Amino acid sequence: MDKKFCINIHSKRRRLTDPDGISGKAVIDGLAEGGIFADDSSKYIQKVSFSQEVTKGDEETIVDVFFEST
Repeated sequence: MDKKFCINIHSKRRRLTDPDGISGKAVIDGLAEGGIFADDSSKYIQKVSFSQEVTKGDEETIVDVFFEST
């Protein structure tokens, strides 16, 4: 496979966390368990990024999974 997955985990919270406070391990493990990719190794995943913003509305986490050509 010449394409690898990139994952962005975006968190909307009432208060920002520390930059390393957003854990993506459970999300990535769940995607692998659900068959989105075979496993969470670098063979299938090129990049994982995190972003966050303050919201006055409902808190939520948005996970974007997309291909990036290598």
